[in-house]
Amino acid sequence: MVTLLLYAALAFQDPSGECYVRGYLYQDQDKSFTLTRNSDDTCWVKHATGDNSLVMFHKTRWVMVKIPDLKGHTNFWYKWGSDKAYINGQAVNIEWGFSVNG
Repeated sequence: MVTLLLYAALAFQDPSGECYVRGYLYQDQDKSFTLTRNSDDTCWVKHATGDNSLVMFHKTRWVMVKIPDLKGHTNFWYKWGSDKAYINGQAVNIEWGFSVNG
């Protein structure tokens, strides 16, 4: 069990150090939304939105955040490797995994 936890912790680390994705989520009237990242965002992470979810990619790993209904601009932040993202200060569970092709 300890080996599995250690492997999971090491496998999800970002080798470049502290990595935070920060910005604002905005939901349009048609239920689609966008993420505008802050200029102090310290992560080399790509992102895409769709189907009420935000997916972030870094090297060979991905993270998916299910987005609840939003009203206007809402704060968002996620520390790479964490098991939760924060939308308007509320913790949201994430899913993550490895990309096949990186």
